[in-house]
Amino acid sequence: MQIEYLYYFLDVVRTQSFTQSAKGLYISPQGLSQAIKTLEKKYNIELFTRSKRGLVLTDDGNKFATYVNELLKCYENFEEQCKRIKPVDGTEMGNILTIYTTALFSVSGIILEIVENFFEKCPDKTILISEKLPFDVIKSMKNDQNYSIGLVNVPNYLLEELSLCEEVCIEYILEISLVASVSPTSVYANKKFFTKQELTALPLSCFNEPLLEDCIQYMLGEYGEPNIVMCCSNVRLSKDVAYSQDIIYISVNLTKDSTPENRVLVPIHDALKLTVILLYPKKFKDIPIMKKLIHLMKSFY
Repeated sequence: MQIEYLYYFLDVVRTQSFTQSAKGLYISPQGLSQAIKTLEKKYNIELFTRSKRGLVLTDDGNKFATYVNELLKCYENFEEQCKRIKPVDGTEMGNILTIYTTALFSVSGIILEIVENFFEKCPDKTILISEKLPFDVIKSMKNDQNYSIGLVNVPNYLLEELSLCEEVCIEYILEISLVASVSPTSVYANKKFFTKQELTALPLSCFNEPLLEDCIQYMLGEYGEPNIVMCCSNVRLSKDVAYSQDIIYISVNLTKDSTPENRVLVPIHDALKLTVILLYPKKFKDIPIMKKLIHLMKSFY
């Protein structure tokens, strides 16, 4: 379960509307509904019922909301206290850089490669890596006292809603598309492409990341509810299981590497696109160490 789902739940409690909450949370109503269903399935309870006033908490939902509020207060206090911990080695401001990124970049290996290249040039620096949802990165950068930079992927249907503060620079790097992949032995291995309507009727699998699930829901929603039979936080395991069961694995191509031998990429006709975006505070953009990191990230693509 993602901690974000608990925040989603409390926002729906506040607005009593998936549509209204989805707009403020920068996800689709379908994706938000799916997140609530995930909570209900995990804890085997019904959280909301529908009424003329909108969504209303059930008795179990009321109890759950109390527990969630208590849990998130502890979680936020924990996060705040951790920020006050001084590094053991006495590292000073200027030697610490924070990279904010999304889970898709972390699991792809891109961030690791960027960090390794950066340490070759600046071995005396300390890098902190923090996974966030794209729209949480700006908020985190504003509150971060260290030099910071963000590398995120934002679905194109949310780009217009990307609200940037004046203190943050934004650079659009490139567009990437959702893509399907199957085992070389799959009955679908020789397909030239999948249509969205075809995919809606087939069993699907993906990496367990809220934004990716929301993208799939948004892309296929006009043809019905996508049949996502498996989401796993272990990328290799989720792919291996999907390929062994002839399940279609949906992902994005984030790297420049050629297709691995153990899978076949099949394009999706009129696939949903995401934009890779680089974010960094304007006040730090001319700092030499920041210039190196910005250049390194941009040159990766």
